[in-house]
Amino acid sequence: MKHICFAALFVLAGIASAVQAQDIFDVSLRGGVTMCQIDGDNSGPYNKLGYQAGINSTFTVGGNWRMMVEFNLTNKGSYVNKIDRTISLTYVEVPMMLTYGFNEGRLRLGAGIAPGILAKAHVSTSGEYEPTQSRNYRRFDALPVCAELSYRWSDHMAVFCRYSRSMVNIAKSQSGTYVLVYGNSGQFNRFITAGLSYTL
Repeated sequence: MKHICFAALFVLAGIASAVQAQDIFDVSLRGGVTMCQIDGDNSGPYNKLGYQAGINSTFTVGGNWRMMVEFNLTNKGSYVNKIDRTISLTYVEVPMMLTYGFNEGRLRLGAGIAPGILAKAHVSTSGEYEPTQSRNYRRFDALPVCAELSYRWSDHMAVFCRYSRSMVNIAKSQSGTYVLVYGNSGQFNRFITAGLSYTL
């Protein structure tokens, strides 16, 4: 896990240094609040709060199109009201999105994928830690899809809103595999993030 984090930070440091040499890159720090749920756990919609913090870089791929690569820490999960259970899942993610800029790039729309490694799972029922339930989540969420809208109102500051949903079952104990299959019985992260970013 530590090796992956160091490798990602090394790559981002290289990108940041490239910003000094070329004007085609930008680098941003960002953070926000996530409103989460897990499809398939019988919980209510978006009733758990989490967080997202990270660093990203975008680079031009032609015209108004840019590629965004990000390294972040995202807290997902859900709250199951019926049994007073909180599921907290923290992932190290590497979102990759193709974006299109409007209004001289101040408004951006993007879509892509955000694969992640589960760094920590903590499930509690009525405040009591549940070790068996905490071990029920897969270490790798290979195919979350995501979409983002951002607006930069100054040279450095922007607001963003991101939607993300797992397409592959995140739970070990359920037989469902792909969310696109009708009648799937798996569990799938879904969340919305709202936050701020600062472009260096």
